[in-house]
Amino acid sequence: MSEKDPSQAGQFVRRRPSSAAIAALDRVSTAIMFTDRDLRITYVNENGKQMLLKYAEHFRRLWADFNPNDPIGTCVDVFRDDPSQQRRLLEDASALPHRASIQVGPVTFALQMHANRDANGVYVGVMLEWSDVTDLRENAARLEAIDKAQASIEFSLDGTILSANQNFLNAVGYSLSEIRGQHHSMFVEASYRDSSEYRALWDKLRRGEYDAGQYKRIGKGGREIWIQASYNPVLDPCGKPYKVVQIRHRRHGTGEDDAGAGFRGHRDSSGRRECDRRRLDEPNIDRGKDRPDREPVEERQQGSFTP
Repeated sequence: MSEKDPSQAGQFVRRRPSSAAIAALDRVSTAIMFTDRDLRITYVNENGKQMLLKYAEHFRRLWADFNPNDPIGTCVDVFRDDPSQQRRLLEDASALPHRASIQVGPVTFALQMHANRDANGVYVGVMLEWSDVTDLRENAARLEAIDKAQASIEFSLDGTILSANQNFLNAVGYSLSEIRGQHHSMFVEASYRDSSEYRALWDKLRRGEYDAGQYKRIGKGGREIWIQASYNPVLDPCGKPYKVVQIRHRRHGTGEDDAGAGFRGHRDSSGRRECDRRRLDEPNIDRGKDRPDREPVEERQQGSFTP
């Protein structure tokens, strides 16, 4: 049985957080919004106000009388043509917390919903935490496309192998279980592994600096492989690198690296190559095979909650 505060029936009761809570909420980096049991907005923190102002043009398409400077009292039902599903969900505090996503014009928001209770433990409304995940979703779609067409492998900043797609595994001849947890140095010659140039490469990546070129690598059984690739540091929300993704680039419309067939490599001190004529000695890569553990990108729905 859901809880209901009878003082809220048929009227708007603005329940603001305490002064101490407001001071704390205004310092957090996410957009926070409180509603009453009828889903009418009772409080928006500073980052929430900035979010509403930033995307005011898009919110107005769903929210005809939207005023980003005064959203208090507005019902968040505007984000769904048929709000009955979300109302059934939010009627019962035991269904919370809950996650959902909404599409507002071109912007995708991830929402986290939590029960808000008063000092007596009565369920008086919902706290909504908003996060703009548009770039994350678009990057996920790009990575999905890259994963189908290119060979890629992920490393921690110390060079430990985290994961690799099937295209990369086909190229080097290993299974994922054989390389996960091992160090990147398993793919290079001993003389290069012990060199200052190799250490400089990882120092560069740990600083968040990109590196690209043609590299000599060693596959399973000591097989020599020349690849055209890039090492791409991945940054966290604070701009600090936390892992590295290596992507092997291939010529458009072919099964060959960008350097092309007909080149032979001579390693310089950095482990890259200068080219003269020869075909690359590499197996063909299955370009159409998805990683079996890849989850599909969540479908976006315009102007609606996605439970």
